[in-house]
Amino acid sequence: MAIPNQFKTIKKAIQLNYQMMNEMQHFIKNFYSYLMLQAIERSWKKFIDECDKIQDLDGLIKIHELFISDILDRSFLNTKGESTQKLLFKLFDYIFRFKSCQELLLSYAKDQISQTDNQQLQLKNILNKQQNISRQNQNKKQDNIKSSLESRK
Repeated sequence: MAIPNQFKTIKKAIQLNYQMMNEMQHFIKNFYSYLMLQAIERSWKKFIDECDKIQDLDGLIKIHELFISDILDRSFLNTKGESTQKLLFKLFDYIFRFKSCQELLLSYAKDQISQTDNQQLQLKNILNKQQNISRQNQNKKQDNIKSSLESRK
């Protein structure tokens, strides 16, 4: 049976865990926004503006190549962005590892709570809700990142 100090420690660990998770989600959302707005949308607008000026098929091919090159540059998918790309891969790997650790922590907390009396049932319900929300959010993000990584291979 867990003593109150253990619950304080578990509660503090969960709070820190969720703070870290929120920071990671914030980073992923901002990176996604960067890709959508800076890498793709800005390049697309530039491409469309240039399309108005073309006079032949060779001009279209040239601005299309520039469009693709611009997206690759801004998305760190070319040789210029290779070091940034490696850092991003490491960061995403850490995020996936963190998710596994988070699940272990929440599982441990649930086990500790199940060994106590009815006072701790409220905490267990909160943990279940948070874990489900976290799992759904992380699974969606993990699937998006994995699919984007697989599409690059």
